[in-house]
Amino acid sequence: MRDGNANPKAEVSKKNAWYTDDQMGIQMGNAGLREVVKGRWLVFEQAIKSWLEQTGKNISELRFLDAGCGDGVNVLGLSMIF
Repeated sequence: MRDGNANPKAEVSKKNAWYTDDQMGIQMGNAGLREVVKGRWLVFEQAIKSWLEQTGKNISELRFLDAGCGDGVNVLGLSMIF
């Protein structure tokens, strides 16, 4: 488990699995976790499509920022959706 106040270098040296293991591979390689992630992607897709409809924006105007919010699995999902 990841501690929001942890020092990443210290956690890597302690071999904390959150910092050293392939978290995306773990999530996508486990049927239950994969379904949770895919469900999250569906929520993102619906919310973004709704926002596009409400604002009249074009999909080409979308920009996403992944600012160190975890393992990158959500950006992977967004890249497959849009």
